[in-house]
Amino acid sequence: MSKFFRFCNIVLSPVFNVRRTIVGFSRYPRYFIDLMRYKYLGGSDQASLIDIYPCLFDRTVTTSYDSHYTYLNAWAFRRILGENPDKHIDIGSQVSFITTLSSILPVTFIDLRPIDINLSGLTAQKGSILKIPYSDQEIVSLSSLHVIEHVGLGRYGDPLDMEGSQKAIAELSRVLAPGGKLYIGVPVGKPKTCFNAHRVFDPVKVIQWFAEYGLTMENFSCVFDNGDYSENTSPSELMEEDYACGMYQFTRMI
Repeated sequence: MSKFFRFCNIVLSPVFNVRRTIVGFSRYPRYFIDLMRYKYLGGSDQASLIDIYPCLFDRTVTTSYDSHYTYLNAWAFRRILGENPDKHIDIGSQVSFITTLSSILPVTFIDLRPIDINLSGLTAQKGSILKIPYSDQEIVSLSSLHVIEHVGLGRYGDPLDMEGSQKAIAELSRVLAPGGKLYIGVPVGKPKTCFNAHRVFDPVKVIQWFAEYGLTMENFSCVFDNGDYSENTSPSELMEEDYACGMYQFTRMI
């Protein structure tokens, strides 16, 4: 029965999150008690009812975070910093990642959905991971974090294509220069397609797919299903995970 409720929650969550609704209603009493207590403190900083702004989910024992994106962005940032390239190209990663990276080196960010941003060190342009606007073997430093698994599912306005992820792998490999570094992050574990959110890949096959285009894996780190981060792990250790995060650093050998 728990699987049924999980299924219902996933399907309905875009318009109705059952768990969040139930928990939210249960926390309103404490919110209004705190509001009244605050008003009775008697200071000048009074809160008008018209301006109340209930934040019901932030009173936690520890600070929550998304383990995939937090560790993946940190992993990629540190490895790029260690390589110290003259410039970096990113395809579709989180805006927080590319804006932070642009503080230490020039970054060009390419995405299907144009981003209007004015920040020194960052150039943003519209483009597709299926047609990267660079010549063969031109890019020395390249990343695409939590992107490949979405290609071809239509989630971001891209055309439906069952081979979308494989085509993205081919295109990323095409533009990577000899000696260049490619950083990717994808969901790994037992293979499946969760339409239209993402795909989960066999962690070993990801290496094989890139090897077909002449790329060699230099580093593999990961986040397991339980949220634990591990550096220099064997991809085979994640074969039975449901939704782990595989972090791969590839290079094209000269």
